[in-house]
Amino acid sequence: MKSFVLPSIFLLCGFSVSAQAGEYLVERKAAVAFSTLSVPEDVKVLRSFQAFGKTYDVVEASSAGVFSKVSVLGFAKQAWKRIEPNHKYFLLGGSKPPSKPDDLADFDPKPLRPNDSLFNSLWGLLNYGQTIVSKGQRHMDAAVSQAWTLHQGSRRVTVAVMDTGVDETHPDLRANLWNGTENGKTIFGYDAYDQDFEPKDGVRHGTHVSGTIGAVGNNSIGVAGVNWQARIMTVQIFNARGSTTTDAILRGLDWIYKHRDEVRAVNHSWGGSEYSQALFEAFKALDDEGIINVMAAGNESKLLKASEVGKSGTAMYPAMYPLTNSIVVASFTNSGKRSSFSNYGPEIVDIAAPGSDIYSTVPGGKYESLSGTSMAAPHVTGAVALLMSYRPDLSARQVKDSILSYADPTPALTSTSEKGRRLNVYRALQGR
Repeated sequence: MKSFVLPSIFLLCGFSVSAQAGEYLVERKAAVAFSTLSVPEDVKVLRSFQAFGKTYDVVEASSAGVFSKVSVLGFAKQAWKRIEPNHKYFLLGGSKPPSKPDDLADFDPKPLRPNDSLFNSLWGLLNYGQTIVSKGQRHMDAAVSQAWTLHQGSRRVTVAVMDTGVDETHPDLRANLWNGTENGKTIFGYDAYDQDFEPKDGVRHGTHVSGTIGAVGNNSIGVAGVNWQARIMTVQIFNARGSTTTDAILRGLDWIYKHRDEVRAVNHSWGGSEYSQALFEAFKALDDEGIINVMAAGNESKLLKASEVGKSGTAMYPAMYPLTNSIVVASFTNSGKRSSFSNYGPEIVDIAAPGSDIYSTVPGGKYESLSGTSMAAPHVTGAVALLMSYRPDLSARQVKDSILSYADPTPALTSTSEKGRRLNVYRALQGR
């Protein structure tokens, strides 16, 4: 851990306009209590919290230069171990239903088609050439409907969704939501932004992502998730305007770490261009526990390069944190090409998944089509949960290797993901 040397720390952190204006995240030194110190007038402690066994303060200051002033520097050296901007992060985020397929004879095995009313709109699960916005190309999907011939999922595997919350009353989701108890009250997750146990979705993004992972399958309504019987833990890190900062994300990761005996995978359909050492350490702690973090690659049509890892401004995090068990996901269309918005780069992106014009659940018991790498990542998260349920003997590394090794190499995606990989859930479950 670096000592509190302000100039080098500021250079390492790379301040930028994406930091919350005037807000900084500081790690407090062990055993230091503010009651024994006099906080300078130049700074204001907005809130304090604990995560991963450390104490953090979110501090408001007019500029980074304040921390070099004599009036503040002495206090900072006494109280704080490390400082970085409290960065902002962002969500990476209809047509009439298509007709039923006339013939599936060229699909091997023959797909299992559930009775969910919007299933034919879910081209990412079964692409028989149906028109969503544009006509699709047969077989350019994630082979999920074929994977269901082997296994449809179970509630043995808990998946966390770090996002905008969820509509816990949605009829296509409520049976598959994780639940626990806090102060004698049943909860279905945690709101790390407001620090309470009511992660309500005021944006729709988190509900949509959750539906792709684990909407109830074959229940005659709406859509089907990749895992028909998922166990989804909701961790809200965004406010109702769809924005968040480092401290809320850190609290969300800490909540998951405290539930590491349950959670096997986490979906991250969000990102930002600023590197955070605090967040990297938190992700590393989850990674060391064998938790798979599935990361959206981002929506800037940008080439992601290995040479940018650890830098700010030109990268995408959390996708580019160097982790053993993470999977970075780009988006492809129903014609098998990279979605125009999707970030790409075989040095960073592990795999591509369906992400354009994806139907899923939204608040109010409704369904909508959204596009983004936000929509691609949960296809992979659902696949991870399905494989873990089907093969509970596999380690996190073996699950990741199966998802990547048995993907379909697709020439149109060669510059998008490593080896042009496109998600094939059937082959991942089959193991060949």
